[in-house]
Amino acid sequence: MNWLRVLGRGGKRLRMRLAYQKAGTNAIAAQQLFGSGVNLRPGQTVEYTITNSECSVDPIRFVERHGVVLEGGRGPRPNLAEAVVGERVYGSWWGHKKGHAIFRATRTVRDCDEILVCRLVGGKITYVHRRLWPAIVRLANSLDKKTIAALEEEHTPSGAHRVRTIPFPRWVPSDVRQAAENISEEEALLQLGDWIKLYLRKAHRSAS
Repeated sequence: MNWLRVLGRGGKRLRMRLAYQKAGTNAIAAQQLFGSGVNLRPGQTVEYTITNSECSVDPIRFVERHGVVLEGGRGPRPNLAEAVVGERVYGSWWGHKKGHAIFRATRTVRDCDEILVCRLVGGKITYVHRRLWPAIVRLANSLDKKTIAALEEEHTPSGAHRVRTIPFPRWVPSDVRQAAENISEEEALLQLGDWIKLYLRKAHRSAS
């Protein structure tokens, strides 16, 4: 198990682990993700920076601007992977020639405390900026609760990597709860946009 240390937006350090099935595959995996000049040895730490030449957008600002963004799937919301490379991505973004840049952008977003990682849009990995959390909370009773559970990446003491699910509303901060109480469902719908109606329960969708 090797540690890769990545410098995200504002110099924020993001630590990620890459697990390898056997000794000797670490260099190949690292080169696929971070370029041909990388040659890691067990226990080695390397720093990387997301550069403008690799990424056509600031991933955090992209999510902030659009409010709700898909990581790489297709749906009624903007797609971060395609925004990063500036073109349509066919199939899995892992196989794209700029897959390493997409990977680093997604890890930067996933590590941001201002962004909820969930499966709101069509069951696919979705990013929701904090400015829209009150609207999501306000409409929670009309949404599938499983799709607004928070997904957090963590590393166990043994070194294994896993995704932890925090059920709704356990992840919701108190100030967001209060803000949600101060807006109407109509205002929440207006903040999110018409696309959210696709994911409301049938009775509420017809009423809205």
